[in-house]
Amino acid sequence: MKKLALGMVVLAMLIPSAAVNAEDDPKLYALGMVSASNLYFSYLVLGTVADGYASGGYGADMATDLTEEAIALTRSSIEALELLVANSAIAGEDLAVVEGLIETHELLLGQAHGLLTYIDDPEQTDEFLRYRDRAWQNISRMLRF
Repeated sequence: MKKLALGMVVLAMLIPSAAVNAEDDPKLYALGMVSASNLYFSYLVLGTVADGYASGGYGADMATDLTEEAIALTRSSIEALELLVANSAIAGEDLAVVEGLIETHELLLGQAHGLLTYIDDPEQTDEFLRYRDRAWQNISRMLRF
């Protein structure tokens, strides 16, 4: 719960600091805000599903279904961002940010696959935890600017 509160504070801090950029390029501002939100909430969903499964709140079927839905949405996000890069629609610092978004979505995919592994065998937590930690490093770094 503390991470959720911290994340919401960080998001709230991000919005005012980026307001000037919203006037400069509202499309990129919107992409950045939606992407930050998507990453953060995808991370939370995977953690919530893991906690729900571990506590018995979700059965294996429900946890698997929710995780597979998260995987599908994350893949769609990656495809949309890769299309943006492939069409040379952005460059410079903006390109670096989009590449970071793609990388972080890929880490979330790793976390999700690790969660599926955990659901199949609750003794197998390493992959989930490794990707979770790496994804959070990226997400928290992105939310700081």
